[in-house]
This record gives sequence, C-alpha cells and structure tokens, in this order.
Amino acid sequence: MAGPAYVVTNLLSASVTFTPSSTIDTVYTLANLYDGRQNKPCRFGANSFTLLMDFGSPVALTFVGLIKHNATSAIANMSMVSGTTSAVNNGIDQAITWATKNIYQTFTGTYRYWRLWMDDPTNPDDLEMGELYMAVHTTLSQNFAYGWEQGLVDTNDEHMTEFGTKTVYEKYEIETRRFPFVNRTATLRDELKTLWQATKRNVTPLVLVPDLTANVCLFGRLVNNFGAQNVPHIYYSSGIEFAEEAPGVTLT
Repeated sequence: MAGPAYVVTNLLSASVTFTPSSTIDTVYTLANLYDGRQNKPCRFGANSFTLLMDFGSPVALTFVGLIKHNATSAIANMSMVSGTTSAVNNGIDQAITWATKNIYQTFTGTYRYWRLWMDDPTNPDDLEMGELYMAVHTTLSQNFAYGWEQGLVDTNDEHMTEFGTKTVYEKYEIETRRFPFVNRTATLRDELKTLWQATKRNVTPLVLVPDLTANVCLFGRLVNNFGAQNVPHIYYSSGIEFAEEAPGVTLT
C-alpha cells in the first residue's frame, strides 16, 4: 500500500483566470472552489462543462482533488488536460476514475494552462463541487499501522432545566479517523511535525489520502495527534487524528 499523502495548500486562488464553458451560478461562484468550505459549492450551469484555468505562468502540479461533488455513478468522462497554450492540446491528458464524493488523481506536469472536463449526461442536476484542489501533494515515508480506527462524533445540543428535564436537539454527525504509526523513524517524526505545523493543527483544512492506490481522499482538519486524547491540542508523533470539515459527506 502506497501513501499516505496529504495536501495543505491549494494553488487555486483569485489570481487564476477561469474560463468556464457554462454559466456559473451567481451565488455559488467559482471563488467557492478554493475558499476551504466544502459545503458552499461552485455550481456549473450544466451537467457537462469544461473549466479552463490560466495560472499566468507555468505551474507544477501533482494532484487534483474534487471535494464533495455531485456527479452520479453514471458519469461518462472526466479528465485533466494541460498545455502551454490556451488550446491545452499538448501536455498530459489524465482520466479520473469516479469513486466517492471526494476523489483525486495524481500526475506530473508543469504548464500554464490546465483544463478540467466533466461530463455526466444522465445527471438531472447541474454539476457542482465544494472544493477543487490543484496542488502538489506530500507523501509520508511510512504507512500507518494496520487497524486504523473510524468513528462518529455527534454534535447534538443537550439542555437541562432547573427541574432536571432534559431536552436534546439533534444536529449532525462528523466522521473521524485515527491513523496510528508503529516503528516510527526520525524521518517520519519530522514529517508529522511538519504536517502539524503546516495546518496549525486545526486552523487550515487539508486533503488527506490514506492510500495512494485507492481513489478516495478525505477533507477536514487535524483534531489531535493519535495517542494524545487526554492531553488535547498537544503535538505527539504517534499518529494522526482527523475529522471531516463539515457534515454531509460519508467518508468511506
């Protein structure tokens, strides 16, 4: 099993020039692709579109991640195409295989223009996605231990009156992951420290890829380091504890 890997910095920003082939919703705009909020999507005005991205100068990329998209299982095609001209008819053409609501693909290329093509002809809704990560990913030098943990955290509000009557207001669940490491090397300890510092624990969301051989990625924040649950917000090099950024996605 390859990986795990992660992405902290999304190279999409307001400085990138976007040229979509379809009309973009006036509320759910292109800026939502890089605002770090997966539940506020960009909505394309069709179930098939291309999105040309001009970075102004050649930029090296190794990772594209689509976070909380609404493409269906009947998706026909999707690819990343790159080039030195806006025609993007040279460079790489990377097909992306659909899996869950959060998917990614790795590749290698340095180009000024990148184009995302999505085609989902049987989808009754306009295509949308919460985040589009165009980035360079980092791979850790060791795999996590067999037997990683998956959990649920409820966010229900519980209130009790002065007479002892309890009322619970149901809200939503957040999925969590715990990834422990064993036989940690000094290299891995430094890598985990770098990850912790890059995200400032929970200040910056990240894309986490548990296994680079599986087309599934997770979007959220570091909660704490595995093994440090009784001492919150402290860095230890024993592993990663991760929680999804917002409700609404099943991290399978």
